[in-house]
Amino acid sequence: MWAPYPAGEAGGLPHLQIGRSSRLEVHDILALRPVPPVAFLAGCKTGLAELDAGSTSAALAFLLADGQQVVASRENVDDAEGLAIARRFYAFFGRKAGLDAAMAMHLAQ
Repeated sequence: MWAPYPAGEAGGLPHLQIGRSSRLEVHDILALRPVPPVAFLAGCKTGLAELDAGSTSAALAFLLADGQQVVASRENVDDAEGLAIARRFYAFFGRKAGLDAAMAMHLAQ
């Protein structure tokens, strides 16, 4: 799971903030091999792509890099609520064999 931080600022490139001084940008995700089969992106607008503006999302980058499933948000995410949902998601996702990310997220909400 990636840390729940903003996926990008207005006018900036989409990224995942890792700690206080590191960030994972779309081009970094596309260069990852292998990528995790499931990525849970509990950050603001991690699933928002502005294709007409030439911008992609962190979620789309994971899928383009051969990820199988991505959970992301198109909206802002409150840090505490994002963490709570991530914990519930992983409780369901890790508990039942064969449960996919979509069903785990459905149950977590």
